[in-house]
Amino acid sequence: MGRWVNAYKLHGKKGLSLKNKIRYTGDFKLQIIEEMLKTGLSLDQVSAKHLITQSLISKWRRDFEQFGASALFTENPRGRPPKMKKKSENKQIDSISDYDKLLKENQRLRAENDYLKKLRALIQKKETQKKD
Repeated sequence: MGRWVNAYKLHGKKGLSLKNKIRYTGDFKLQIIEEMLKTGLSLDQVSAKHLITQSLISKWRRDFEQFGASALFTENPRGRPPKMKKKSENKQIDSISDYDKLLKENQRLRAENDYLKKLRALIQKKETQKKD
């Protein structure tokens, strides 16, 4: 509640809406963290002053404390990651050769099946000739 009051006092009605979908640069993030450290402003005060959520600023501060300033400059991918990964070209080549192998095996099995059918037909023909 205090954050909203502080934001309203600093920015008026504009202070009641936050900048949610803005991508901040590493320089800006570093500037915010340095401002907090040098001036001793609280998270509430900095959040109200810049109209940025407290959780985002605290994440930047945590990253800064754990990994240093370079962590503020890394870009994180946005959105949900895809469920299926894209196939690499090597896998496609392997799958093509697997496909060719399957086609050859299918042809061989068809030829074998045709041979067995002809053999069975010949055997039946001989058996019918013996009966006659």
